[in-house]
Amino acid sequence: MRRGCINRIAAIWFVVALVLGSIPSALAQDEPGVSAGASSGGDAEYAVESGDWNGLRDFLTLAEGEGVEVITHTTLDFNELSIEEPLLIAYPEQPLRAGSLSRFIIDGGNVILADDFGQSDALLERLSVSRIKPMQGALPHDEFLDRNPALPIVRARGVHPLLEDVQFVVANHPSVLFNIGGPVLGYSADGGLVYDMNYGEGKAIVVADSSMLINHMLLVGDNDQFWRNSLSYACNGASPCKLHIYVGKFEQNGSWGKDDDLLGNKEEISERIASFNETLDEVMQKLPAEQLFYYLGILLSLGLIVYLYTIFPMRRTRPYSAYLSDAQASTHPPQSEFDWNLSRFVRGASAMNYALPVSILKEVFEELFLREMGYWDGDDGKEGGEGSRPKVPELAELFAERYLDVYSTDQTRKVRQQLEELLATFAQVPTRHRVFLDSDTYFSERDLLRIHKRSLEILDIMGLKEDYERRTRSNI
Repeated sequence: MRRGCINRIAAIWFVVALVLGSIPSALAQDEPGVSAGASSGGDAEYAVESGDWNGLRDFLTLAEGEGVEVITHTTLDFNELSIEEPLLIAYPEQPLRAGSLSRFIIDGGNVILADDFGQSDALLERLSVSRIKPMQGALPHDEFLDRNPALPIVRARGVHPLLEDVQFVVANHPSVLFNIGGPVLGYSADGGLVYDMNYGEGKAIVVADSSMLINHMLLVGDNDQFWRNSLSYACNGASPCKLHIYVGKFEQNGSWGKDDDLLGNKEEISERIASFNETLDEVMQKLPAEQLFYYLGILLSLGLIVYLYTIFPMRRTRPYSAYLSDAQASTHPPQSEFDWNLSRFVRGASAMNYALPVSILKEVFEELFLREMGYWDGDDGKEGGEGSRPKVPELAELFAERYLDVYSTDQTRKVRQQLEELLATFAQVPTRHRVFLDSDTYFSERDLLRIHKRSLEILDIMGLKEDYERRTRSNI
């Protein structure tokens, strides 16, 4: 009876040993191989020094103009990397060593990954970003340049360092990215073009279109400004800043960090398991059966923990885009009737309509501006009535004659044009009492900030800036 019991216990432990024996293969994360014969591009697409339409020479010129020292490579040597010097990887044509790259980011390195259909899937998976390569004409978007479904116009909404002075960018045959956090630049229907991924101490700027870098696309829309912002963001204020560029086919050598985990690397695990099995065999020969149950219970518990670890490996905090959490942190639940009405003026989850604040700004600006110009309704001694006011171009011309005589010709033309655009914009804005009825009127936060800045500039020229500030303070 005792012998049979020991046999059953040994059988149970055999199962545990099988579980433990599977650890090396389960935890092994070998770096993918790379293609030989990497090059800097030559006459190929994304050639760094090429001035052709699909080259990157203009991007290099842009970077150098921002004070960034660009260093191009044909080999990504992880042993030579520095976390103070960001990387730009564009359209990799071989699987990236995701383990080393992700550990580089975790330790504080910054990486710009511009890839639509290249072989960056392993790194994207580490960043918790999924990528879909849509069929032609199936992009989840509704605004395109020249109605070309391959050229989506993606507009900036919200505030982010990558969007500074960016109104819209234009992509060229991009893919679609998804992450639990919100994108910095998102398509109108679903998914994102750009994500700002926080991972450990570093970050990855992930762009779903490498062709936004090429000469032909760099000056389309605000693409050039977007890349200026990306360089500044990746350099994190460092001056001078060195940017290391890897494009297309390039070799990968060395590693950053080690493939260690809680139990050590796979060679150490194999040695530990072999030693443990030898010790266990000796113990089973010496222990009485009644003690064996107790110790095997402990070992089975440990074996279960190790087994669960192989299935659900412990990992660092899941990487996500900070854009969503930052937006949520600044969003408060509506509490007043004003807030409630404003909150229902939305397009999607992150595109608040600022038509009402623009309408209020319109009323204050027009009263101050038109009163000073002599065309405000009810001003004693002046003919009132909107119908008696000059048209927008005439008002701008009168303004220029009165206030811009000390300006140069170019400055006068510029300010006059800005005023025309401002007055024309205000002409399309309904009064605050009708703004919710005229629901087709839409202004983003960026629109509001731009209009407010332009209004202050005009009023400052007229000497009315302090009057405006007093008026707005009294309305708060």
